[in-house]
Amino acid sequence: MPISIAIDWITNKMYIVDYELARIDMLSLDEKMMKTNIIINNLYQPVAIAIDPIAEYLFVADEGNGYRISAKINRCVLDGTQCTTLIDQKLEQPSDLTVDFIKRRVYWVDRAYDHVESCDYHGSRRITITSGSQNIPFTVGIDLFENNLYLTDDVKGAVLQLRRHFNSNT
Repeated sequence: MPISIAIDWITNKMYIVDYELARIDMLSLDEKMMKTNIIINNLYQPVAIAIDPIAEYLFVADEGNGYRISAKINRCVLDGTQCTTLIDQKLEQPSDLTVDFIKRRVYWVDRAYDHVESCDYHGSRRITITSGSQNIPFTVGIDLFENNLYLTDDVKGAVLQLRRHFNSNT
């Protein structure tokens, strides 16, 4: 079951997270529409994907299983190799993520902690943008445009807008 997609407009490829099969597929958007399974080691239950085609990075949120396998956010090159875990602490149920190509930051939603957080492309400079069930009762989606984050929320049945800047680096 496809659960998340990302488009690389430079190479005309679509990346698809299949939740049930716990894998990521890459589909060429040219006439041939060729599909390739991307092998990412230690991927347990991927739920969201975002890419930076300029830096040639693929970011994957993996919710783990809630027991022995921890949730994490990984950064890989676009072919699925050279993966690095950016975040694996204080992360329980990531539901979506997005990237800022200019500031080279990753933003994600964690439903369990009711947080919207961010870190740089190396997993450093982690910050909480907002938290608490009053602000984000059950956020499932996130996207970024200019200085704002846009969140979809299942409880409120709404799209919420947040300013993302706390300082010049975020």
